[in-house]
Amino acid sequence: MTAFEAEVSMTFAGTTDPVCYIEIKSIGTMKPNQTEAMSQDFCQQINQTLGVPENRIYIEFADAKGAMWGWDSKTFG
Repeated sequence: MTAFEAEVSMTFAGTTDPVCYIEIKSIGTMKPNQTEAMSQDFCQQINQTLGVPENRIYIEFADAKGAMWGWDSKTFG
């Protein structure tokens, strides 16, 4: 799933300069080497595509329990 919300007023490090906040949730467990690689890839792509400096991109990685996510009248757990 992807949701993109442009023109949202945000502050980061005390300024309203361009900023990006990303939430990545995974059913299961993400390993540190995976999140590090994803962080690098996402920051580069967002910087190149949207012009947001990499040091103004904040990413939250979260593991989710399957039973806490529903789809098609069932859960994943």
